[in-house]
Amino acid sequence: SFFDVSIGRDGELWMTNPGRYLLQAFDAKGNFISSWGKHSDEVEGFCGCCNPTNFAILSNGNFVTSEKAIPRIKIYSPDGKFLYVVASPGKFDQGTKGLDLAVDSKNNIYVLDPERKQIRIFEKKH
Repeated sequence: SFFDVSIGRDGELWMTNPGRYLLQAFDAKGNFISSWGKHSDEVEGFCGCCNPTNFAILSNGNFVTSEKAIPRIKIYSPDGKFLYVVASPGKFDQGTKGLDLAVDSKNNIYVLDPERKQIRIFEKKH
């Protein structure tokens, strides 16, 4: 099943496929273009069941992702190379799940934190 969707810099439709631990891109006619992601307990991958759940695309094409198994926010390059963690599990209350994401034109990262009932803002490190 698919969760989140967004339009990429080149007009492609990106969506999560959490059952396969992927982000996938399709053209306007629904034809598959590419995908990236992997199941892994390491920080570079997506662990647990059915991740990533949410993502947003920064102005430079990098992806911001969130997971439900471990509440954390990560940055990946446009081709899926892990770059760094923006917010580790320690930034969230125990039991936090369902972190929805958005970004603005200044690449601030907005996180809907359902546990705290807040919208939190994280600045991109690089």
